[in-house]
Amino acid sequence: MELDQSHTSIDAKAPLLCLPPTTSLRTAAARAEARTALQKEVVAIEKEVDEVRLRLSSVHTRLNGLSPISLLPPELLSRIFHILRDNWKSLVIFKLLGWVAVTHVCRQWRQVALEDASLWTEIGSPFYFNHNWFLEMLTRSKRAKIDITTPSKPSPETLLTLSHHFSRIRTLSLHNFGETFYNAKQQKFLGSEAPVLEEFVMTPMDPMMAGGYFISAADSLPPGYKLFDGQAPKLRKMQLSCFPIPWKYLPKCTLTHLQVSGGPGLAYCNSDEGLDPLANVLTDTAPTLEMLSLDGCLPPLRSQPTQTRVIEFPRLSQLYLKGSSSCVVHLLQSLKMPPLARLGLHFIANGDEEVASWPTIVPFAISCLDDPKMSAFRTLCLEFAPEIGWTTTAVYASRTADIFDKPRSDDKVDLLLKFENESLSNSGSSNIIQKVCATLNMTRLDRMEVEAPYMRHPPDWERRLSCRQ
Repeated sequence: MELDQSHTSIDAKAPLLCLPPTTSLRTAAARAEARTALQKEVVAIEKEVDEVRLRLSSVHTRLNGLSPISLLPPELLSRIFHILRDNWKSLVIFKLLGWVAVTHVCRQWRQVALEDASLWTEIGSPFYFNHNWFLEMLTRSKRAKIDITTPSKPSPETLLTLSHHFSRIRTLSLHNFGETFYNAKQQKFLGSEAPVLEEFVMTPMDPMMAGGYFISAADSLPPGYKLFDGQAPKLRKMQLSCFPIPWKYLPKCTLTHLQVSGGPGLAYCNSDEGLDPLANVLTDTAPTLEMLSLDGCLPPLRSQPTQTRVIEFPRLSQLYLKGSSSCVVHLLQSLKMPPLARLGLHFIANGDEEVASWPTIVPFAISCLDDPKMSAFRTLCLEFAPEIGWTTTAVYASRTADIFDKPRSDDKVDLLLKFENESLSNSGSSNIIQKVCATLNMTRLDRMEVEAPYMRHPPDWERRLSCRQ
């Protein structure tokens, strides 16, 4: 069936139908008035929606208040937040905001968290360390003592802000710093008084490439400069890695832990005065010091001292010395430790003459220890570096120790002796081992480990050890 299209077609030549004047478009003023009325109506409706939301939020708040968890006292809820803050990294549900996500749960939780200033004192998580969040944490912590850790090099703005809060810093860990720490502003920052500081850690961004910064910084320190202006009465733990400050510039405080690992800058800035400034620092801290580690930071001896100063450490439980053989032996002569203190000695020889003197130095170094100390060793480890190629490990255990014990760690070994030289031969290491076995009193020894590259074990080691046992 064909449709009749005579009524549906439009003649292009036909005149357009004109609308009457009453249906014409409105004027501009009328359109503006209509838009204004429409906007007012939208605003009124949005206001009504907000009122409904507030009423609904109030209803939800009342409903949440009836749940058992909302009945917890604020003190208990705050304690739960503290536990979460200290353990949130082990939970996979917190990725972006970390433990701070609990402040987005409800109004009550957020209010409790914001009112507890001690909850915001640990500043430095890598998930939210930036300048803006740093400022927010300082604000939320109010006047409480704070713990600062910089996982990356802090900005100048952050350091400037931090200098105004130095009086309430409890722990300060500056990691991955670069050359910006060695200008006048940074020296002033580290020269501020630290009345509540208990722990200070400073490590470089790249120890192998920062030596030039360290040396220039040591030369630019003003006369009479003191770290923390010499005012750190509560400082107990200090760990410095490749930090080029002379020993005489360290503050006088009652340290319990002192760890210093050296570098070209530290050796340079302490080379002119020998071991005397270090001995002064150790004398000041000796009554309270429990752990001392001097790793590659011993300045060279200018001359053989005519008189040795004896420094007694009544509470020392762990000692580690690394440096040239002469410096290690000389410093060991000056230290008097408790019999049960763990001891690690790392001898570095820069030439064949020092290597040849090792068999003589070892008995001399051991003789510096008191007799009670010599008979208190239960675990002994000997290492020969560099560990290039295949490294052979020999383990000898008495009947009271299992040869398949867990791998040892340096801080659990009673006596660690390490010898470092590129040209150390197998015969030289064997000779040193025989000297050690002949010198030490091994009546109480339970375990002995020897690590050396391509080492062949002398056949009489077991006989020597069995006789000592």
